[in-house]
Amino acid sequence: SFKLQEETLKAEISQAEGAVKSLQEKVNVTELELKRTTEEHNESIATLNSKVADLQQGLDSATDDNQSLEKKVKEAEENLEAKQIHLESLEADKSELLKTLESTQKKSDADLESFK
Repeated sequence: SFKLQEETLKAEISQAEGAVKSLQEKVNVTELELKRTTEEHNESIATLNSKVADLQQGLDSATDDNQSLEKKVKEAEENLEAKQIHLESLEADKSELLKTLESTQKKSDADLESFK
């Protein structure tokens, strides 16, 4: 009977050791998968961080370009406004000169008539 118990215990120990070995193999496989997944995750994060940095740099450049263009547009608007004011002044001067010319022409014509 003692011999039977000993054989039974040995069989149970052997079975338990087999189960432990099987579980250890599963743990080892799971650890390898976790390591691979972690490496892939870290690579993905590095790639995304690089893309974010590139996008930020592109955004900064576009913002600078936009500010430069806004400044040029403002300068062009101010220049156009100054030229418009100058043009209006020239048109007023032209109008005055035409009136003076017309008046001088009438006077000249009248003077010529009086000499005839």
